[in-house]
Amino acid sequence: MTPTLLMAIDGHDAHGRDRVPLGARLCVGRHPANGLVLAHEGASRHHAVIERDEDGWVVRDLGSKNGTSVDGRPVVGACRVRPGQVLSFGGGPGWRLVLAEETRAPTSPPTWTAAEAPARLCLREEDGVALVWTDRLLTVGRDPSNTVVVDHARVSGHHAVIELSGGRWCLRDLGSRNGTTVDGRRVEGWCELGQGSRVQFGGGSHWVVTWASGPAGRTAPARTEADPLPPELHLTLAWDGEDGLIQVEHGAQSWTEPAGQTFLLLWELAATPGAWVEDEALKAALWGASAGRRARTTLHTAIYNARRLFVRHGLPAGLVEKDPTHRGRTRLALPAECVRREPTDNLGFPTGP
Repeated sequence: MTPTLLMAIDGHDAHGRDRVPLGARLCVGRHPANGLVLAHEGASRHHAVIERDEDGWVVRDLGSKNGTSVDGRPVVGACRVRPGQVLSFGGGPGWRLVLAEETRAPTSPPTWTAAEAPARLCLREEDGVALVWTDRLLTVGRDPSNTVVVDHARVSGHHAVIELSGGRWCLRDLGSRNGTTVDGRRVEGWCELGQGSRVQFGGGSHWVVTWASGPAGRTAPARTEADPLPPELHLTLAWDGEDGLIQVEHGAQSWTEPAGQTFLLLWELAATPGAWVEDEALKAALWGASAGRRARTTLHTAIYNARRLFVRHGLPAGLVEKDPTHRGRTRLALPAECVRREPTDNLGFPTGP
């Protein structure tokens, strides 16, 4: 049968993916064990399942609170779904069922004027047929939750991330066991990607960047580790005994979010800003007595989520930095005068983002 996938019409899943491949069975819901993990409140923990049979695809609602629809029509029990139809789970963003061939864009971009060109990046597997376009971010690894799943023994579960930062496409190795190379050089920390860059994850097949553009087609200057931090950036962490709140002031802008596990990670790093913290200490701060039973990739996922928090607000992912020498350390890349830990409930922070 022709390879098939779900493509987000507007938005993405909890892992930042805008497309999810369909195997014989795909579970959908807010619970992280699902193959498609939904991020909106209207979705149930175990919302629906999509299964393949000899005639095509069938979607079944699992008794969800807000229901499942196909092309706007509610699913009662089970419903056959065809390529081109749109599925919605609990009223969230729609997902279109498409054949994989329909998503394969040409290796050269469409013709845009300088004012029209969006931020786009395209990766092509050099020894295969896989071709991936993105305008947000890509996660790469052996775990099926990644945007790009690389089934290779030397590839880690959560191996690397490629994201748009400051108008530039940057790759960051997530502390993988066997590393990532760009144009034959091992990536330490992050590395900027450009058209023609050859990327190898853990010794697997090579991937080639066939297109890379920043917003409105701008080509940003090369970035170096000496780049200054965003001006006037101040991070405040407030713990009131029940909730952890993160407040960032960046120039004339400010935002506040409750952050759960990300708050605990940043709270530990903020005790010694700019200094390396052993990963074992971070695991103990996050999971206490059960830290020893947590896999190494679990901490990498927590670090990745903290980076995404900053990226969502236009800040560098490198504010939370892994030791490029692979010594199992992490740090908050901010000077001490820019960080404040405030264990009080008298700051007047809002309770939502």
